[in-house]
Amino acid sequence: MTASSTKKLIAFTQFQDTGDKQNLKQIYLPCPRTGKPTIYFCDGTHLYELQKVTGAGRKTSWLVDNYLYEDGACYCISLIDPLFIAIPLLDKARQQNAESQGKFRTTDDIFSPSNKNDDEETATYPQSLLNIHDFEAQLAHVCDSQEVAPGLRVHRLNDAKTLEWLTKKVDRIAACFLASPPRALDFETRSLPQEEKQGEYNVKCRSRKEGF
Repeated sequence: MTASSTKKLIAFTQFQDTGDKQNLKQIYLPCPRTGKPTIYFCDGTHLYELQKVTGAGRKTSWLVDNYLYEDGACYCISLIDPLFIAIPLLDKARQQNAESQGKFRTTDDIFSPSNKNDDEETATYPQSLLNIHDFEAQLAHVCDSQEVAPGLRVHRLNDAKTLEWLTKKVDRIAACFLASPPRALDFETRSLPQEEKQGEYNVKCRSRKEGF
């Protein structure tokens, strides 16, 4: 990766110390909505998504620590539950039809690499999810699991469990909104689309406490 292909941007986070930010590793995973390669960050324990916040006609830059960042958009790095990424992959892997609830599969089968014809920088690597601490154990929230051999488990997406899990997520978000109603902002928040993901991202993280 050459220096000229590295894109620098400003991103807001809730990290409390510099070590947390330096441990982030950029990975590509399929977007759960579109299936397209999308940038995420992982520190081995948690998964983070990168959101871009823009406004109509917004043309700005950031000036931080005597450095001018040409991209004046506001980016946010926030936690995302890896199961949101996993559910579409689990659904596809079980091969459900009208006659069968689908197949039980190993995690290696479910999260095998995809988009092998793409270049290395934009290919998605779902097996990166397996590097997240306790990820396979979390599958129990949305899957039926069976141990077919010592140390070898297979999984199949369960629609009822998935709906219950999603309902709990929505209820938690709704409770937060009721406790502290958000203010209306004229901004659009979205994941980075394919055309904006050329090259490696050199992200300068700023927490609320750090400011500018």
